[in-house]
Amino acid sequence: MMSLKNFRLFVFLFFISCASVIPPSGGPEDVTPPKLVLTEPENFTNISEGQIIKLNFSEFLSEDSIRKSVSIYPMLNEILDIQFSGNRFEIKIPPLNKDESSYFLIIDKSLKDENNVSLDETIIIPLTSESSFTKNYLAGSLYGDNDNISILLWNKKVNFNEEFLPSPYLVLKNVSSFSVPSLPIGEYTVAAIKNYTPFKKLEDNNLYFSFKNYLEMDNRSIDNVNIFIPSVSNSEKSTSIDEGNKNSELGILRIKKPDNLSLPYIMLKNNQKELFFPLKDNETIDVPEGVYQLFIFDDLDKNQKISFGNLENSFGEYFIAFNDSITIRANWELDISNISY
Repeated sequence: MMSLKNFRLFVFLFFISCASVIPPSGGPEDVTPPKLVLTEPENFTNISEGQIIKLNFSEFLSEDSIRKSVSIYPMLNEILDIQFSGNRFEIKIPPLNKDESSYFLIIDKSLKDENNVSLDETIIIPLTSESSFTKNYLAGSLYGDNDNISILLWNKKVNFNEEFLPSPYLVLKNVSSFSVPSLPIGEYTVAAIKNYTPFKKLEDNNLYFSFKNYLEMDNRSIDNVNIFIPSVSNSEKSTSIDEGNKNSELGILRIKKPDNLSLPYIMLKNNQKELFFPLKDNETIDVPEGVYQLFIFDDLDKNQKISFGNLENSFGEYFIAFNDSITIRANWELDISNISY
């Protein structure tokens, strides 16, 4: 017969076994983005159909986000076979295009961990069926209204006056800068696009261009393929410096003229306005007080605004962007005449 003491112990253990397991509350929220920490193989040369690529991350991943974020370019005809487990996933290489030896495995910023924290930078992994890569890269940055901007890259010179534009060789979604390593030697065209949708005709979108969007890639690298993206309300906010000075407290800006620009103009940009004025040597300029991002551009079309290209004229104007903001204070002079270009 069970004693009273043993009966009490049995009831106590029974209730413990039936209790719900609740994780401890409190502590800081996990906002650390997932990082790629290990790949197998380490070197993605001599890839072949059916080969397994393994990717390990620093955080447990959201399974739904994996399939949305992973692509191989140039696009292949088959849906990627992806196997997922915890903080890692595996990709089986589908049948390759016989006309292509170089590919790019892209993991964009829609990849999330189990806490819904997104990847902070797009991952670009070059793949090749050959024994080595080219030692080059193509790099640039996006300025202006760069929210949800994608970079499109074609491995040919694209005639934007054609009725239908070809599919891109490579797409980098939702980036503010890019650096594409190990591009095959050849001709390329680069453009930026807002709110890119793969199944929408490119002709129906606004494309934005660098001043050097047609590129000849060899074993040398090309950087500063920078593109300016206008805001939707660009035409409403843009004004001359004289118009911007109305009803404003003014400060003074002194800046030297760059020698390599034919028709240098300054643009001062913040959330409220965009101010444009010609840049001349040894001249001070009255500027409304505020915090601005500074651009200097070559106004070759003489429209007194920075031009970003279009389908008829697929070249933007050359510009220099200064990453550090400048602050104009009323009745003070800001002298940046010693700036280095």
